[in-house]
Amino acid sequence: MFVTNGEIAFDFHGYSFRNRLIAHYWRGHQAKFEGWNAQILKINFPLLHTESLNSRKHMGPDQYYGDPVERAKLFISSKKPHKQLQPS
Repeated sequence: MFVTNGEIAFDFHGYSFRNRLIAHYWRGHQAKFEGWNAQILKINFPLLHTESLNSRKHMGPDQYYGDPVERAKLFISSKKPHKQLQPS
């Protein structure tokens, strides 16, 4: 999962251009899994709702060690996008 404004994306690695992030994942998965393909979908469920996530084979925030929401907030607040990624 990642969030984006359409141009800049943010995932657990940090900030990047959306097209570069997608290309990175595609190359990696296609190299590991022959014939792999995927669709990018807009999430239509509460992102932090454990039952909704579990039904889609993802863990909810309360199923991780510690508080991943707080860790994400700290990470985001400590990182600033590279000046090339900042809107002009």
